[in-house]
Amino acid sequence: MRLDAAYCAVGGSLTLVLSDRLARLFDAPTLLVVAVGVAGIAWAAVLEVLSRAERLRRALAAVCFANASAAAACVVLAATATEAAARVLLAALAVEVGGFAAVQVRLARRRAGWR
Repeated sequence: MRLDAAYCAVGGSLTLVLSDRLARLFDAPTLLVVAVGVAGIAWAAVLEVLSRAERLRRALAAVCFANASAAAACVVLAATATEAAARVLLAALAVEVGGFAAVQVRLARRRAGWR
């Protein structure tokens, strides 16, 4: 989860730095893009705390669900985006976040003794 936290912190920071450009790309208000960046950084902090949880398997399951949901949302947004660059960016994000979810499922299963 710490790798996921670092990924989210970097992604949120990049979103803030590139908020004007991303707002134009997605034809969205800059304030909305800034909110997404702040949310990414906040989620990174939550992940860092959860990575130290005593019930790590339960935390992994919750984070896996959140990542799978976020990946699905990115797929929907990619399918409805009007700009090709936006579609590619969202599709890549869906693959990356879905990859984190898959790894987290495997780790949770391993911690539970399932192979």
